Amino acid sequence: NATGHWAPVNLHIDLKQGENELAIVSQTMGLQ
Repeated sequence: NATGHWAPVNLHIDLKQGENELAIVSQTMGLQ
């Protein structure tokens, strides 16, 4: 189905968002 087809794409986007969030947190921690 469509959901199953797009699941890997959604997972990849989630992973990239997680990396961005970690980078922001790391930068914030470094500035403090």
